[in-house]
Amino acid sequence: MPAPRPSADQVHLAAPDPARVYDCLIGGSNTLDADRAAGVWIKLTAPDLFTTMQASKAFARRAIRFVSSQGIKQFIDIGCGFPNSPNTHEIAQSVNPAAKVLYTDKDLTVARRVEEYLRGEPGTAFLRSNVLNPEAILAEGVATGLIDLGQPVACMLAAVFHFIPEEVHPDGIVSSLRRAMAPGSYLILSHLASDILWDTKNNEETLRRATSDLYPRTKSRVTEFFGDFDLVAPGLVPAAEWRPEQAPDHSTPALAIYGGVAQKN
Repeated sequence: MPAPRPSADQVHLAAPDPARVYDCLIGGSNTLDADRAAGVWIKLTAPDLFTTMQASKAFARRAIRFVSSQGIKQFIDIGCGFPNSPNTHEIAQSVNPAAKVLYTDKDLTVARRVEEYLRGEPGTAFLRSNVLNPEAILAEGVATGLIDLGQPVACMLAAVFHFIPEEVHPDGIVSSLRRAMAPGSYLILSHLASDILWDTKNNEETLRRATSDLYPRTKSRVTEFFGDFDLVAPGLVPAAEWRPEQAPDHSTPALAIYGGVAQKN
């Protein structure tokens, strides 16, 4: 007898998933064999891509800690991805136990895992929502009672916008978010760079395949996403160089991802 055909779900789970591969690269455990195999392949053949993803996550954690120290008590973490401790609420609440965090992501598998992780966690909520519809994110966030847009908020777009092509008008998305934020609010953003060259030790084919659905941008283009918000020193810089806990190693090439934090006047 012929072998039964695999279901659509089985086929999907047999292939590497971008969200799970990213989770693997930043040290998460929400992965399957195919994702771990892809992660190993990336680490071996394009080690700087592996390090770049880690630098992006580390930047986001430092940025959360910074804006928390500036008195921010509410966060909207858009495109949050799988839980990977310390998560946004764990960092924010370590500074201010009253901090509240709204997580959003469009991925169904991510949604299930985050909802499970947050069960019983005070001051948190999750919305399955797409960054392409910022008005819905804001409206639903307010409806939860967790977010008050009349007060300063930190909006996080960590490693999110390089998934959005120009034809989808990313400027309109981020400007909708900026307009809704009260004075004193912060925008935290990291984004793959197109004007920082990858070191030659990284296999070009691996980079091409791993970033085929991404849209890296120049520093000047990424800066535009902050609009009229004031960039906090040191400005938009390679993510590993944004207020690092240890002095950066300038003997090695910068990693191809920018990070910046800006405040609304």
